[in-house]
Amino acid sequence: MSKQSLLALLGLPDQFGVALLLLALALFLAPYLAGHDFGVVKIPSFNPAARRILRFIGPVCLLAVVLLHVPLVDKPTPPQKEGHTVAEATCTLSGLVFDSDTNRPLAGVFLDLYRDLSNMQQRPTVLKPGVATTGPDGKFSINCNWVKQSQFPILLALRNPNWQATRITGPKIEKPGQWEGINIPIAMSEVELKPLPDVWVSFSDRKIGPDWFLVGIVENKGGRTFACVRARFHISTSYQDKMEGEPDRDLGFVDVDVRDLGPNEKRPYQTKLPKKVGIGLISKQECQ
Repeated sequence: MSKQSLLALLGLPDQFGVALLLLALALFLAPYLAGHDFGVVKIPSFNPAARRILRFIGPVCLLAVVLLHVPLVDKPTPPQKEGHTVAEATCTLSGLVFDSDTNRPLAGVFLDLYRDLSNMQQRPTVLKPGVATTGPDGKFSINCNWVKQSQFPILLALRNPNWQATRITGPKIEKPGQWEGINIPIAMSEVELKPLPDVWVSFSDRKIGPDWFLVGIVENKGGRTFACVRARFHISTSYQDKMEGEPDRDLGFVDVDVRDLGPNEKRPYQTKLPKKVGIGLISKQECQ
């Protein structure tokens, strides 16, 4: 446990401690150097009787003030947030995602954190999506300080706009700590790709007034025009509602149609949702 001075314990400013120290030094030197001016410390003049008393009181005062500055008192440990431990202050995950068919790194892969609920005979549930994205070298780094002790173990899930499904893979993280060198192989020959690879769909939810909306952008990165592009989203019980005890429910699908999407064109969209929900893009395809 770290120590602190009595001045810090009492909440007194450092300037006050310095003033006390200069005053005590003046009283200590007064019997011998009365009337002298040293710039920072000016020694006052005292009568002979007072100087005799200060020969005893001066050293005591100086010692007492010096002790006020010495860290002698245990510093109290600040209360931790519920469900957290000291070990979580260094919770990090880092590693590499690569194609196991070619041993080449996979760039632009999004990583989500899931909570492993296998001990409760339940499927994993999303803790936080988009916690990291792999760089050109396939590497990623995740700060997991925010994950509560009660939410471990956790799992890594990988997804990409061109993949049909999210892949929950990699090691199970049992507890907080510095987890380095996590290698996650993905056999790209076994990954089912989505149609329309040149069409990118971004999405998020947004509250406007009392209502919730699905918002985002449909972008055509290719060179041809699409008469109609349909993005289908799956909606389910939101993470906040699940934390409050509401069961995980399948709430159906939401379709977003964008028409006459030209080459290299970005088109924003906005669709009303029934409430705050969990959202996942499950397909994109041409429509009539």
